[in-house]
Amino acid sequence: MFFGPVKEVSCFVRSGVHKYKSEDSAVAMLQFKNGAAATVDTFFCIPDNSSKNVLELYGSKGSILAKGTIGQGQAGEMTAFLEGESKGYEAQQARQLAEGIKIAPQPLNMYKAEIEEFSQAIIDKRLPANNAQIGIQSQKVLAACYESAKKGKCTKIKA
Repeated sequence: MFFGPVKEVSCFVRSGVHKYKSEDSAVAMLQFKNGAAATVDTFFCIPDNSSKNVLELYGSKGSILAKGTIGQGQAGEMTAFLEGESKGYEAQQARQLAEGIKIAPQPLNMYKAEIEEFSQAIIDKRLPANNAQIGIQSQKVLAACYESAKKGKCTKIKA
């Protein structure tokens, strides 16, 4: 997880467009143990060409915008807009149209990379970068999201 462990979530799910047995849209708010907050939305009711798969990360030292990086393809681009020091809200909202710093890692086949990382972890006798503990924590967050949506209130992540 980008910001450490999630403490609690609030989530809404809906099945409004398709006749799926599961939801076709969901919106979650996450509160992290370190105080950071995040929103996550996912929609399986938007045409592929209309969904731009944008990941936005914001903090007191800037932001990173990633477009087209979520999915199975090797495409996408990221741009970082970084400040020299921590800054907060500025009432005058004098935004400069900066170009930002382009982040362009070498495209790679994610399935090949997963197998290579797992194989190297076996050779090195270490846990893989994406291990069971991370997967279990992600599942706890998802379970809490479903519980929140069902009960209509914030749900703490179970230890």
